[in-house]
Amino acid sequence: MKLFKRSNKFKDYISKMLFLYTIIIIAVIFLMFIASLYFNFKERIIKTNDIVNDNLSRIIEKEYDVYNNSMKNIDKDNYILKSFNDKSYLKETNRLLYKFSNERNIKSNFVLLDYKGNIITTSLYDENRMLLTNDNMLEGIMLSLRNNKKILYSNLNQIKFKHGQESPLLFGQVIKNSNIEGYLLFFLKGDSLDKWISNKNVDITIIMDKFDYIVYTNNNSIVNTMGKLSIENFKFKSDNIYFNEQLYYINSNKIRDGDLQIITMTSIDRYKDFLIIGIIFLLIITIIIIIVISLLLPKIIEKSLKPLNALNYAVSELKEGNLDYKIESNTFDEFEILFNEFNNMTKQIQFLIKNNNEISERKRIMEIKQLESQFNPHFVYNIMEMIRYEIIFDSKLASDLIVSFANLMRYNSNYGHIEVPINTDIEYIESYLTLQKRRFNERLEYNIEVDEDIVNYKLPKLILQPLIENSIKHGIENTKNLKINIIIKKVKDNIEVIVEDNGEGIKEDRLTYLKETLNKNDEVLDHIGIYNVQRVLKILYGDSYGINIESKYKQGTKIIFNIPIVGDDKNV
Repeated sequence: MKLFKRSNKFKDYISKMLFLYTIIIIAVIFLMFIASLYFNFKERIIKTNDIVNDNLSRIIEKEYDVYNNSMKNIDKDNYILKSFNDKSYLKETNRLLYKFSNERNIKSNFVLLDYKGNIITTSLYDENRMLLTNDNMLEGIMLSLRNNKKILYSNLNQIKFKHGQESPLLFGQVIKNSNIEGYLLFFLKGDSLDKWISNKNVDITIIMDKFDYIVYTNNNSIVNTMGKLSIENFKFKSDNIYFNEQLYYINSNKIRDGDLQIITMTSIDRYKDFLIIGIIFLLIITIIIIIVISLLLPKIIEKSLKPLNALNYAVSELKEGNLDYKIESNTFDEFEILFNEFNNMTKQIQFLIKNNNEISERKRIMEIKQLESQFNPHFVYNIMEMIRYEIIFDSKLASDLIVSFANLMRYNSNYGHIEVPINTDIEYIESYLTLQKRRFNERLEYNIEVDEDIVNYKLPKLILQPLIENSIKHGIENTKNLKINIIIKKVKDNIEVIVEDNGEGIKEDRLTYLKETLNKNDEVLDHIGIYNVQRVLKILYGDSYGINIESKYKQGTKIIFNIPIVGDDKNV
């Protein structure tokens, strides 16, 4: 399928748009996936690591302050100092030291030494006592205490206590009176320290002293033989670090003026792997969707556009002149409305064509009948005789008669319009009545009254002539002086036309028959002029319009009809 072929067809446009929107949706999903992974990384890795590091720093700093501050007040009664010279005070000294050690969040083992380094009392096991006194490191601790009075000292991999008394860190203090009497050491328990430091939200935790010795870590593989960080195994890159072929986010925080450094590391490889897997998955899904769309889109569009194709075919049938074609399809409500409107439109077109044909036919019949009546040998003979006579006696009048007859012929020969302005049709009627007046002399009188403000409104051509002709035809023979009145006036939203005469009138039974005949659809040979007028009015303006006949025998006849004033009817 050529999805991007340049085309102006609606089908191709829909295909391209659906394909484009699908790609946009996939792109949005991809961006949302990347964004969610990024925010998850920020929340689960960076923020969590920072929180753990801050909390751990506060815990260690708090314990640092507790040990340092509490050691000052551990012996208010000088039991510890007295025990150097009097062993009877050792019981109270042990009670104080055990209580102090057990009350701390991070527990410890204590060691009380005299100034020579001999153990006065301790909570260490005998084996661990031997390790302490035989280790050269003890002399360095005492020397540091004599110089600094207090010390925080890293001891990892230096004095390797056993039986669960391993200690990575110690606090020391000089015990003195006037001279140095001894030294008090607290070895923090490794398992107690691990309880407070270990956190499942980070992968590696490291505590280093100011000499870069590792005090504590939950991953011994990062410690070299000197007890320091194995720098050769690390590759730093911004806030990330490569270790053992894995990428970690690292955060570092120094406390107590650099005495300790807290380092937390969280692996981000799983997020990198998840990102790669997610991208591959999305690419696979994208390829599958594109293949499915390529296969299904033509069928979906064909089915979706089936109603439009049906409508398009119906329009082509209508264009070819097949007005009987109807759309029949069960589809969506919107298309059903269009189909019904199309079917109704074809019905209206058929109705209008039928009406137009009938109007044209009626108009043609009216004009032919009028020409027949005017070209009736008797009618023409009388007109020619009048003209010949007037040429001898009144050339001006003869000229007027010739002009009226010519206007009459010209008007009847014009088939161009169904409706004409009122003043145009009145000019024709005046020409016709002028000739009839010259024919019948004093036996015929007529009067025409038209409101001046409606002379430009339109009415059907030749709508008056058949009615006037009927008045003359049926009234002149039995009336010594036939008077015809033509009145055209505006009544509300209609133009009312009245043609009345003082002729013989119509008998009641004949009038009833005539009214019934006018409402029939079949053409009636008798009174065909009036019937044509009736049909033209109903076809043009609807069934509510038509002729109303009022007549009494021996008293004359009045014919009334209305035509609506609509839109541009007043335009010439």
